Amino acid sequence: MIISLFSLCTDSKNQEPYEKAVITARSEIWKAITNGKASSASVAIMDNGKMVYSEGFGMADWEQSISVTRDTLYNIGSVSKTFCATAMMLLVDDQKVDLDHKVTEYIPEFIMADQRYKDITVRMLLNHTSGLPGTSYANVMGYKFHAEVDKELIEKLKTANLKHTPNEMAIYCNDGFTLAEMIIERVSGKSYIDFLEERIFKPLSMKHSGLSIGEQKGKAEIAGYYAPNTGKHYPAEVLSVYGAGGLSMSAADLCRFGDSFSGKGKKILSDSSLAEMRKEQPSLFNENVKKEDLFLPYGLGWDCTNLSEFQKQGIQLLGKGGNTSNFSSFLAIIPEKRISVAVTLSGLSSAATDAVINIIKALLEEKGIMKTESPLASKPVVSEKIPETLSADQGLWIGGEGLVKFTFDRGNNTINISSLKGVKETPRAVLIYNQGFFYDQLGAKYGLLEVKGKEYFISYQMAAGILLQKALPEGEGEVRQLKIDIHNQKWLRRNVKSYEVLESSGSHLVTSSNIDTLPGYIDFIGIKKVQGPDFAAIAGTALRDQTELFLFEKEGDTWARVSDMIWSPVSSAKNAVEGENLLIIGKDGYNKWLNIAKEGVLSFKNPPEGRIILYSPDEAVLYDSIVDSGEVYAPAGSLMEAAGEVGEIFIVTVKQYE
Repeated sequence: MIISLFSLCTDSKNQEPYEKAVITARSEIWKAITNGKASSASVAIMDNGKMVYSEGFGMADWEQSISVTRDTLYNIGSVSKTFCATAMMLLVDDQKVDLDHKVTEYIPEFIMADQRYKDITVRMLLNHTSGLPGTSYANVMGYKFHAEVDKELIEKLKTANLKHTPNEMAIYCNDGFTLAEMIIERVSGKSYIDFLEERIFKPLSMKHSGLSIGEQKGKAEIAGYYAPNTGKHYPAEVLSVYGAGGLSMSAADLCRFGDSFSGKGKKILSDSSLAEMRKEQPSLFNENVKKEDLFLPYGLGWDCTNLSEFQKQGIQLLGKGGNTSNFSSFLAIIPEKRISVAVTLSGLSSAATDAVINIIKALLEEKGIMKTESPLASKPVVSEKIPETLSADQGLWIGGEGLVKFTFDRGNNTINISSLKGVKETPRAVLIYNQGFFYDQLGAKYGLLEVKGKEYFISYQMAAGILLQKALPEGEGEVRQLKIDIHNQKWLRRNVKSYEVLESSGSHLVTSSNIDTLPGYIDFIGIKKVQGPDFAAIAGTALRDQTELFLFEKEGDTWARVSDMIWSPVSSAKNAVEGENLLIIGKDGYNKWLNIAKEGVLSFKNPPEGRIILYSPDEAVLYDSIVDSGEVYAPAGSLMEAAGEVGEIFIVTVKQYE
């Protein structure tokens, strides 16, 4: 054992069989680390109230040579949602909240343009059936707490529309948990984190849990994040949406929390609330496709309350995963058997989910609870002739990030899938048809589903999900257009705070376009349907994290708002001159932009917490003062942004390149 690489805790006196589970855990984590999917990780297994295994892998801090231990904190991202749901159920137990009462009873200032919002209940916030557009983006993930997050969400929703009628569908939604967090604070009269500390962390002896690692003070052990391609050490990450994703903790504490759902040992919820949190929370869409054995419903805060592989053997598994810009985690529990397994890791990948599922299967097999069989060797799926009845499914589909085109190759019996960006068509996948389904080269299964006249392209992986929604062309009549031509227009993000995460930098420049093959639709950070001269609505109403477009006038130009992000046309950038360029953050707090028309070497005099980002002509990030320093070469056609607080001054010196 190399102590500098990992720390280990096992109960040597416990005679229960855990060898296979431990071997599986180590194999899964080292595979993720050596494959570059993680730089460090922590694993814990709790069985019948005992921590039977807890181990850290890799280095929490390269520079200081600090190893990961069983107590190291990782940001757990959306696993935080299970804590938000639990906190709400504590208030239900206190008879201070009713799950089926309207959200407006608790947040009177919550209003939307779409009047159906009045029917959204507290339950719908926790099981993703509210119909809210999705996620707040601006500055909520960064290196400093964004104090305006609640205010900005309420303001954004005032002009927003729902994707669907409340409870019609269950589409993953982060903003619902921010509203839930607000309810918890208002009803309890305490700050959200104080409520969790008092009602969850302390009763369950969770001593290594709290806010994001970037907000940890004192001697807390935190995992660092190192960019896999450069090895650069990023600042400690802060997620300002506590209910949706803003907690950090050790894998062992995650297991302690999971153990409370067994109803044995330490528990914090009443029996009725435990039962409510352990059961499926189906939407009307779930009921419509129930016979298809698809779309396992969400729970309250849980991604799943059953997985078919376990369910077939009479085992209920509750699971929740979480991803931030820098970290991944997964918690799974078998409440009836009082088993919890958690993995937290530094890196953004599915490795945490895969590891937990494989560990828990190994553990259940060792204990004689579950039988796992090696998959039988089988022939590859053979392509069959694509039925003529599917011809209408060729054409354009709406995906989460843009437009997708299906083309049938009847000579080879394949469906060719490509993404469309303007006139550029990029091949993405080739699928074969067999017995009503489509398969990729790895054998992954996909299919078509029609519900109430709408068509969806779905995945049949661990839990089926909607990947694409059929694009419907405008009917007869005049096609609506925006008041300005946005085709091939480049836009600059303007409400960037200096502490927003590095990973968001690549999205500060976007190009909008019309869709010639789908009149009345545009692509501006996702596909939208034009409804008026200054408004385009969500087109992918069955997809997560969709946005609306609003145009407005500012500084003599037409600007845009997409969700909570503000954009100005590229022409609004100030042209750089040789010598000193002065940039001052105005009263609106918006970041400033410079257009570098001629190549040169840039040097900077920034405020202490100010930020400079330089983009190449093809929009790649060349320099970010969060992790870079000194002078930088700027090719002709580069763009530079400066983000800071109101009144702060940046001096950018441009020297001719020699």
